[in-house]
Amino acid sequence: MNTVGQLGLLLGVLTLGLASPGPDFFVVMRNSMGATRARGLATAAGIVAGLCVHTCAIAFGMGVMSDVVVRVVSLAGAVFLAWLGFRALASAPAQAVESGGAGEGRSNRSGFFEGLVCNLTNPKAFFFFLGVFAQVIPPGASSGWRIALPVVVVVHGAVCWTLVVLALQSGPVSRRLARAQRWLPRVFGAALVGFAALVVVEQLRG
Repeated sequence: MNTVGQLGLLLGVLTLGLASPGPDFFVVMRNSMGATRARGLATAAGIVAGLCVHTCAIAFGMGVMSDVVVRVVSLAGAVFLAWLGFRALASAPAQAVESGGAGEGRSNRSGFFEGLVCNLTNPKAFFFFLGVFAQVIPPGASSGWRIALPVVVVVHGAVCWTLVVLALQSGPVSRRLARAQRWLPRVFGAALVGFAALVVVEQLRG
């Protein structure tokens, strides 16, 4: 798969993952519905900061691995992504969370901190990115590519999380977004399983 195809696949998987129910999504929902827009955006900024830490650590950490280790990590990552995918396919429909009465008196700084801690302390987030990055950072990848990928992921996250916050501030959109949680995890699960299968085939060919 060429670079453009890898990048497109990466962004597609990330978009589905971002919109699927998970700790990050729920904390953004809680801090956006019933609170100020600034608090929701601050929470999203905290999550994006966490993404920056995860992606930079993985992208440059893989640079010191040998070809054999990278191949093993790629296959292990594919197995992990497939496991996540099957869990999502088998999961019960997600229910929308209550706003929990998040008041406007709570500072935007605490919203940022909540988003940052939620992302950094979620081990699934780290292993998810490890599994995905192992597939798009080949052995001997240039430093430019290792820098470009985290930048793309962080910019993508910033744009998407901002759109989620703005959507949650709109009544009709927020209701549709809540209803989408009933089927979106299964779409995400199917995408992960397909992505994992593609990775295994390419690694075995290599």
